Amino acid sequence: MNSISTYMMRDHKACDEHFAQAEDAVAAGDWARVTSSFAAFVDALGRHFELEEQILFPAFEDRTGMMTCVPCLRICSAQRWWERSSNIPASPKRCC
Repeated sequence: MNSISTYMMRDHKACDEHFAQAEDAVAAGDWARVTSSFAAFVDALGRHFELEEQILFPAFEDRTGMMTCVPCLRICSAQRWWERSSNIPASPKRCC
């Protein structure tokens, strides 16, 4: 069985790969591929943030008893950035 951290590291690497594909497409001037690669990156990153908030951070807090963990504060900051940059209404389920 894989640990949460192993799964999250794999998911993070997948996000990195999507971004690298978008960068390669920019370098090649392939704007259609830039659009699709960057869209895949945005989707993967959003899913990754959601997994962190719903699985990783609660597990960390349950295990350590630290309810105001630094990673949670970082993800909240990222979530606020995500909402602002995507014109998404603020989530009522913010962790901070």
